[in-house]
Amino acid sequence: MAIGWAARWGDRRTGAQEAVKAPPVQVAPHGAYAGTDTCLTCHEDQAASVKKGAHSRAYRAGTPMAPQGCQACHADTKAALGCEACHGPGKDHAEAGGDKTKIKRFAELSPQDASETCVSCHFRTQHALWAGSQHDQRSVGCTTCHSIHHATGEKQLKAEDETALCATCHRTIVNKQFKFNHMPVREDKLSCSSCHNVHGSANVKLLRAGGTVYESCVTCHAEKRGPFLWSTSR
Repeated sequence: MAIGWAARWGDRRTGAQEAVKAPPVQVAPHGAYAGTDTCLTCHEDQAASVKKGAHSRAYRAGTPMAPQGCQACHADTKAALGCEACHGPGKDHAEAGGDKTKIKRFAELSPQDASETCVSCHFRTQHALWAGSQHDQRSVGCTTCHSIHHATGEKQLKAEDETALCATCHRTIVNKQFKFNHMPVREDKLSCSSCHNVHGSANVKLLRAGGTVYESCVTCHAEKRGPFLWSTSR
């Protein structure tokens, strides 16, 4: 009986874990795609996103412009999709003279729906715990902080740096950096992501390490961990 239970429920659990690890990719007939060159005949001002930056790196397997990676198995539908890797098949959109109802427009999507497109590729390492994280639950999505076409800072950020971006919501926390005693963030020795993983964490306050703030701090400042002679009981 126990073996039967394990066989039945164990398979379901394994299947659920695989679903989390590998979100479903977008499926569409190859003939439904117009191609990046077609997109750029109208959207020349957006060309930088597929010619510069992280998404343009064809040598990196799995990027929108790469001929390999996910494309090793899905070559007929996933090779060098460029714009359509995120916006979906655009042939109908192009043939309809740019009909906006026939293409995925991120400006019209909810943060959660927009993030679904991003996590179809970004679901490993730092992004593995995004689903259900504090930001995800509060309707803060990938496009809340990042912009593919109009980035201002590094890593496609909408602000010039990480601190400025976080301050759009966490102003009271960022203002503490102007106190005499402060974390060395404004000296560029630390950033918000030095301690926090904003894409999801199993720890409190989205900390990268430690179940408490103290434990997080002593992962670097081991000399402060203790116990110390004067702190022990008599």
